[in-house]
Amino acid sequence: MSLEDNDELYRLSREINGMLNEIYLAEQELKAQAREKKVLLDSLNELAVFVDTELKIIWANKAALEYMNMGLEKAIGVCLKVAPGISGPLVEHLNLEEIFTTGEKKSGEYTAQDGRVWFAQAIPVPDEQGKIIGILQTCRDVTEKKEAERLLHEKQIAEIANRTKSEFLANMSHELRTPLNSIIGFSDLLYEKVYGELNEKQARAVGNISRSGKHLLNLINDILDLSKVEAGKMELDYKEFELAGKLNAIKSLLSPIADRKNIEIDIEVDKGLTHIRADEARFVQIMYNLMDNAIKFSHENGLVKVRAERKGDLVEITVKDKGIGIKEEDQCKLFKPFSQVDSFSSKTFQGTGLGLSLVKQIVNLHGGEVWFNSKIGEGSTFAFTVPIDGNNN
Repeated sequence: MSLEDNDELYRLSREINGMLNEIYLAEQELKAQAREKKVLLDSLNELAVFVDTELKIIWANKAALEYMNMGLEKAIGVCLKVAPGISGPLVEHLNLEEIFTTGEKKSGEYTAQDGRVWFAQAIPVPDEQGKIIGILQTCRDVTEKKEAERLLHEKQIAEIANRTKSEFLANMSHELRTPLNSIIGFSDLLYEKVYGELNEKQARAVGNISRSGKHLLNLINDILDLSKVEAGKMELDYKEFELAGKLNAIKSLLSPIADRKNIEIDIEVDKGLTHIRADEARFVQIMYNLMDNAIKFSHENGLVKVRAERKGDLVEITVKDKGIGIKEEDQCKLFKPFSQVDSFSSKTFQGTGLGLSLVKQIVNLHGGEVWFNSKIGEGSTFAFTVPIDGNNN
């Protein structure tokens, strides 16, 4: 063999070795890409399945295999139509065979027999010439998402209904207040004998008209306040006032009601707690409701204790009675508007069912909290906190 032949063989050998090396590197790159794709697909929470033109499984990711309760070796070759789980119904639902003709991907939602909702996609996989050689099907469980969307939709409907109700109540209340004020005003004038003398029967009737009108006006005012709070339109008018003096003023207002049942009202305020900053009128509304309830549901010759003490930057006020108490099953209803618990529903304890709901709303507007504890036959304790320095803090 000549020297030239040896050189040629050497050159060919080098070229072949180079080609083999390139092939090896290409194979390694393809394997690396395949591993990356497998890791990526296995990391998905979605079910992912590759099928051939006969819809037989070529490969499935970890989530799909776990869902089908099969290993990959067992899954390969299984027709998607008969595969365990939702795959079979989805083949019919999405009409997967059509993809091989149209070349277009398909997607849609499917509700399984167990009630779970799945979002499925079927993506055509072409070869280099563009011919469809398989399908990648993915399925994602969207049950929780759908439930969240349903709840959000229901919440929006409820908010619209609540807003409409509040607007209706506010409009109706305004319409009713004007004639009611006239009825109350003229009945008071009649009772004061401005238009002439009244006999005992007439005076009693006029007094009943005035009292009933005022009771109805209080109900309307409560409805207006509640609708303002629910609409976010109640604004607080903060001012500083003397706490003990205000509590004693409310006690004086309620004394006629307490005296009829011979109930003592005891007020105790911490010595260092002189003034607080809050909406004075709304504070009176809170305390009047709580103290009125305590008197109303106390036994005759009872005692209502009102205590105010400092708790850091807050004032905590408790109203305690030893009255009829509240059943445990009724306690969840207390702060709901227009609700009265069974213990209070008799004619002996008439009310609007709005008082405690308003108390809670107004306390919350001040940035405070309200709570209670009660035992049937032993009485109740209602308590709330509001910032001592109001909106300055």
